[in-house]
Amino acid sequence: MTAEFFRKVLAGFRWLSRGERETRRELRQHQREVADFHKERDPEENRLTTPPDDEAVVVHCAWAVEFYTPAHTDELIENLSSFNRSSSRSEYDAEPLDSWIKRFHKVAHGGGWVNLGTWEPKGLPRKFIGPSRLVDMPPTVAYALAKAHRISPAITCIAICFVFEEDFSTSFDTALRKSRDTYTRPVAAGFSTHTPREQKTEAIELIRAQISDDFTFWFREHIPGIFSSDPIDGRVPICEFLTLQKATPFADRESRSAAGLEYLRILGLDANWEAWRHSSVPELHFSIQRQYLAAPLRYSTLTANEPRFSRLVGDYGGHKGQLAQILYLDENMHDLFCMWAGSSLFDVFTETLNRVRNSDDFRFGQSGNSVANLQRLQDHIFSLPDIEAVSTEFANDIGASGWYSRSTRMFVPCEPELYTPDDTLSTVFQRRISKRSDWLQRTERAVRDQLAQTGAIINAYENVRLQKNVNKLTWLVVVLTVCSVLIGGLQLSDIDLIQGLLQQIGFDLQQP
Repeated sequence: MTAEFFRKVLAGFRWLSRGERETRRELRQHQREVADFHKERDPEENRLTTPPDDEAVVVHCAWAVEFYTPAHTDELIENLSSFNRSSSRSEYDAEPLDSWIKRFHKVAHGGGWVNLGTWEPKGLPRKFIGPSRLVDMPPTVAYALAKAHRISPAITCIAICFVFEEDFSTSFDTALRKSRDTYTRPVAAGFSTHTPREQKTEAIELIRAQISDDFTFWFREHIPGIFSSDPIDGRVPICEFLTLQKATPFADRESRSAAGLEYLRILGLDANWEAWRHSSVPELHFSIQRQYLAAPLRYSTLTANEPRFSRLVGDYGGHKGQLAQILYLDENMHDLFCMWAGSSLFDVFTETLNRVRNSDDFRFGQSGNSVANLQRLQDHIFSLPDIEAVSTEFANDIGASGWYSRSTRMFVPCEPELYTPDDTLSTVFQRRISKRSDWLQRTERAVRDQLAQTGAIINAYENVRLQKNVNKLTWLVVVLTVCSVLIGGLQLSDIDLIQGLLQQIGFDLQQP
């Protein structure tokens, strides 16, 4: 009977194995059919997603922005001083970095900025004759332009324009022109299909992720701040400058369906409710990149049709071509970078508050060392002081200072039907910042009160526990005292008894 039972179980396993093998065989067959179906269409999809021959997609530079709050001030001054010593300078040092550091604490208001000059990579031939600083930089960077902004006494921002080497500046164009074949990849529930369009989209996202990683790492190594110090998703806000030789980004609805513009969708330059057009320089657009699986956080784009934008900029600052365009944007759009990055700063504060509020440390009845629990609560409290001060100052100073909205108020929505008639990029940013600031201040106070209450409860629990232990110790001392008295009394009684017996027999213990 036992052998018959095991034979039936074994037969069942064989049946299951046959069924599983059949399922896998059908899945592989379906996978080949899907791949063959798409491969027949690969040439056409490659053609639609490849820019025309007379097109050129060029990413010229990217602004990386980092913020510093009172919690980072001392470290910022120390890091800037160290950076000032380690980065060698040319014979003409016109950068006011030393003097700016010395009067860092003397400024009682915001709204100012200082030009940190031109930076060139160490170990490479010099590109500029005038004053510049030699700095360690990512290998993709040809040179950089740096500025420091004092938004308020509590908030400092450093924005660096990293200008790319020529080989890297064409990386988007190269990725879009590469012909690709559909492939499938097994996953837990079956398989995934990767068409040429999806592969090109992923390639663009990976290039942008590399840009974000390189510049975040640069700040983390040299001048770390709020974004680059975040252990979870620490990425500094990035705004790239990308030009097209032929197409117009964020074209109207009638032009979007035109053949040969699919590559704009891959670049994130098609219809986008977060896209804005400069009212005085209509060729210039600003957009916040949509979040995909591999796309980096806090990434935006300034883009334009290069020939028309170059004509509008002209010989800016006595320069032509790419340098004139970069200088024009760096000197006229830095308030845009600060405000865009500042809105991302509020996202970091929101994540910090939510992490604290959702922490297990708020759960009562938790086991563990109370001292360790109080230490964790103290760490949470120390992570909060910047939030209320910074959110209040940023919201107030941004709203009161016209300098911070000089260029942002010139951007109008590309999709005006999605906004109110008077909306500009400045009003939208200020509205978002104001709402988030109010929420942060209310939530920060509530979380701080909750932390204090939790700490008080843990402290009261420890006091009760300590009082119980003291009571137990008191009773122990009483018992030990009584026992010692009794033992001492017994010892004295025994000595008197022995002495009396000895005296009766004629022996006196007192005699020598």
